[in-house]
Amino acid sequence: MWGDYIYADEEKEDLEAKIFLNDVEVEDVFYTNTNKKYYQYFGAEVISVKDSEGNIIPVVCTSSDENVFVIAENSADEPIISAIGFGTATLTVAWSESENYKAGTKQISVKVGPSMVSGDSESTGYLAGKDTIEISMQTEHTLYIEGFGEMIGNAVFTSSDDNVLTADQSSGMMSFNVVNTGTCTLAAEWIEGEGYGAGTATWNVVVTD
Repeated sequence: MWGDYIYADEEKEDLEAKIFLNDVEVEDVFYTNTNKKYYQYFGAEVISVKDSEGNIIPVVCTSSDENVFVIAENSADEPIISAIGFGTATLTVAWSESENYKAGTKQISVKVGPSMVSGDSESTGYLAGKDTIEISMQTEHTLYIEGFGEMIGNAVFTSSDDNVLTADQSSGMMSFNVVNTGTCTLAAEWIEGEGYGAGTATWNVVVTD
């Protein structure tokens, strides 16, 4: 009887867990810029962990830095992330041993940063560090950066290549002065303001005809 128990335990496998946020699988890094402090009103980053057959695995989640994000609801099936401040922290999901698999953990990085938003658009914008801004030489662009539902109005912008574009800035709004087609890096730096802390962010920019 005892021998049978040892044999069954040794047959258990490591769980090949997959982490999903809002039903999208995340392998390494998850980017967000939306204010989740009031997630019950504005939505949330809902976590689920699934096995290779798509079954939800009960987990316990932790944040490596609660100044960046916290686990707002740590329910076993659908924990919720609440972003608190700009930065990068590690999300760890842990599951207990079951009849079919061993206990284990898995981690991904969560990067909370601002987005670049068009002044004449209601789109969510371009996430810092993740999205590439594509603009045309034929179109005027006025952009600003936003984080936690607030416009970051004291940002200073710089371009890595003034032969592609320069940044004409005033009160946090930025107009692209397009010089030529090509690619460059657009950087923003800002001091602490109401509702957000000091920080920096970069975007890749592609200028087309």
